[in-house]
Amino acid sequence: MSETNNVKPYKLIVRISNDYYHAYVTVVAEHYNFRISKDEVIKTLKEKNINFGLNPNAIDFIVNNPEKAESVEVATGIMHEHGIDSKLIYEVDITSDLKPKENEDGSVDFKSTNFVHTVKKGQVLARKTEATSGKNGTTVTGMTIKAREGKLVNFKFGKNVELSPDGMSIYAICDGSVKMDGVKISIIEVLEIFSDVGIKTGNISFTGRIIIRGNVTSGFKVETKDSIEIYGVVESSELLAGGDIIISGGVQGNDDCLIRAGGDVRSNYFNNCKVIAGGSIFTDSIMHSEIVCDDSITAQGKKGLILGGSCISRHHIIAKTIGTEIGTITKLQLGITNEIMTEFQDLAEKVKDYKSNVSKLKKAVEILTKQKQIKPDDDKINEMFISSQAALKDYSEKLAVTLDDFKRVNELIEQLKDVYVKGETIYAGVRVKIGNSHYNVKSVVSMVKIIKDHGEIVLTSY
Repeated sequence: MSETNNVKPYKLIVRISNDYYHAYVTVVAEHYNFRISKDEVIKTLKEKNINFGLNPNAIDFIVNNPEKAESVEVATGIMHEHGIDSKLIYEVDITSDLKPKENEDGSVDFKSTNFVHTVKKGQVLARKTEATSGKNGTTVTGMTIKAREGKLVNFKFGKNVELSPDGMSIYAICDGSVKMDGVKISIIEVLEIFSDVGIKTGNISFTGRIIIRGNVTSGFKVETKDSIEIYGVVESSELLAGGDIIISGGVQGNDDCLIRAGGDVRSNYFNNCKVIAGGSIFTDSIMHSEIVCDDSITAQGKKGLILGGSCISRHHIIAKTIGTEIGTITKLQLGITNEIMTEFQDLAEKVKDYKSNVSKLKKAVEILTKQKQIKPDDDKINEMFISSQAALKDYSEKLAVTLDDFKRVNELIEQLKDVYVKGETIYAGVRVKIGNSHYNVKSVVSMVKIIKDHGEIVLTSY
């Protein structure tokens, strides 16, 4: 069929993909009694700046089969390929899953804690893969797309770890256990005692992790900046650790046992002892003991008992049974301590004072700067200027440090709002203190949470 008044009976619709790596042609017409030339298709593509990666076969298809030409890919660019970043591959277990295994009868197996990951001298700890180069791409319009080069990751390691000569791996330079501080890996040498701590060993003091396969007998002390794991029973002794303390057998303190940890403390039971933990307390039962922790107390083994003594926790206390039928006095305290609130108020006053001084000194420095410009040789003005600058620097530094401390305490207070005592059975004789509010349980209650709501301590069901 001939064309009338140079109006073509068809349209060539060109579409370019969003990434400019593909171009498509569709023929739109009411009838297909016409011919399209190859040159016309190529000309139409060039009008759209499509000049790279043309597919002759696709163009021929459009010319020969216009009625079938719908989104025919006529040009294909070369996709860019970003370089692959190198990756760290750890050859040792770096997890710290200290959750004890719960048995079918409800008891807790504190031996199954996955506590120590030991390695041997010369053992490879981690290796890294090579980074690859990127490959630039070209769009169907002939534009070059720059590819990103792969980044080389660096090892972060600390004590007792060295880099291999080729820089592609790190290895242990001594026997010990793996310690992770974020992504930084170190090897801590482990002191392992295959007997009781007692007359044969004397007091134990060590910088690394301590594993005791026996008991810690009365009158002896175990101390480390790291963590302690004890497979036996702790008697009237003293345990001091910068990290966690795990006691498989339990604690029989006889009112003369102190356990202090920077992290969590886990034990089968606590009886007549004092425990201070920077983290949480996990146990089956607490009896006539003094417990203080910066996080939470959980007694949820087979017994799940808290009986007598006192428990102080910043966040929550959870147990199956709290107190006894005969009304044994059991003291529980949660939330913000008086010391924290006092610190908050003191810091708030300091921030206010330092801000005021910084503001005044800034104005003084500005005025003295102008006076120096007018009288540059005036010794009194110069002396006051130097003195004011020094004072401004001093108060600015104090303000920065105090603001950091204020932020820390404020965040701690915010975290302590959701505090509670939770128990399946709570007997009369249990005394609860949340912040500065007090509540005495006067009759047995079941399946309750004790919380503070609008300034008052209340019981809610769960």
